[in-house]
Amino acid sequence: MVTVLVTGGSTGIGKAICKEFNLVGYEVINAAMEPEDTKMGDSLDYSSRLRYAHCDVTDTATLMGVIRGNKPDILVNNAGILPLTDFLLQTWSEMKRIIDTNLMAPIIAANLAIDEFIDNPKEYPRGRLDIINIASMSGYYPDPDTPTYGASKAGLINFTQSIAGAYNTKNVFCNCICPGLVDTKLCDGEAPDEILNLMPGGPFRTNEVSELVYWLTTSQLNGAVLPFDKAVNHSFHSWNKIFIKGK
Repeated sequence: MVTVLVTGGSTGIGKAICKEFNLVGYEVINAAMEPEDTKMGDSLDYSSRLRYAHCDVTDTATLMGVIRGNKPDILVNNAGILPLTDFLLQTWSEMKRIIDTNLMAPIIAANLAIDEFIDNPKEYPRGRLDIINIASMSGYYPDPDTPTYGASKAGLINFTQSIAGAYNTKNVFCNCICPGLVDTKLCDGEAPDEILNLMPGGPFRTNEVSELVYWLTTSQLNGAVLPFDKAVNHSFHSWNKIFIKGK
């Protein structure tokens, strides 16, 4: 049985990814702080093939236990935070939390997953390890309004390409998706209409992202950084001023 581990799979993009792989017939583990976000619509139907594992990705011991205990064939580093606070109003502990969640946790998770795979490749039914990192257009293009968040996601992009280059001969595939605005909590009554109206057809749907995640795990792409964009997100560098705290 192919095992997929998704961090932060209780809501938004992560929830859609859990559903996508569960539909394919894989065993899916949602490693998240809470099993559900009941405010965000339909819930995950947990079963023997779709399980929940309590995990704060910034807690290294817990993250280690989840990775080593499940030995995922596919690791999706989806968990992330975007505090909507002006840079000068962020505390240093808030900045550290952003970096730890968005960058350090994926680095540590990948380190553990790759180590397990290289030590025991015959235990993996597909004969390959896939790591999908969910970055952001704020890491693909500079975003002056969210510099800490943007730096964490830019680091994740660089990390993706570095891992792909380092382990491409070991059947380790590491790719990255950079979503712009997606119909998650951020767009639900928070993103201003003048921004949403710039996007033909509105924000992307979460299942559009999850379908791309699944496809990547079936492809030979390695080290790819895919902007999930409608050719307008890179001009959003000041849209957060409309509703970011402190602006």
